[in-house]
Amino acid sequence: MYNNMPHFHVLLLKEHVNREVERLDNKIFILYDTEEETFYYYGTRNDKDNDKYVNYTGSYSYYQKKGFVSFLQYVMGNFEEVITSELHYLKIESYEYPDLDFEYIMNKTRTKTLMSAYDLQTETRKSIKRYVNMLVSA
Repeated sequence: MYNNMPHFHVLLLKEHVNREVERLDNKIFILYDTEEETFYYYGTRNDKDNDKYVNYTGSYSYYQKKGFVSFLQYVMGNFEEVITSELHYLKIESYEYPDLDFEYIMNKTRTKTLMSAYDLQTETRKSIKRYVNMLVSA
């Protein structure tokens, strides 16, 4: 069906500061690998002291899904600020895996991959859990 090319539904969560569209504190891409049953995250967080962003990355097994949702809740400031969510559809070749980081994925999403977006939403643990479950079943 997909010509053996890896396809991913990728969720981007953006945490806004004081409900301002332009001021972002945290951005995180979430990919789910169905073969490895693993969530991969690639994020960047505003380092207010240096006025730049610091990248971070990691993974959680499908069986750690509850812990992964807790992690997202923690890094997104307990959902006290509004969140913009975007769902993208990406083709990522296996040779690209070593290059994956926040900027690499951001560049790939700039080419007509957006499937849906919801700006400045008040999110909850339950809504984020729905997003994570959606990635698994996609």
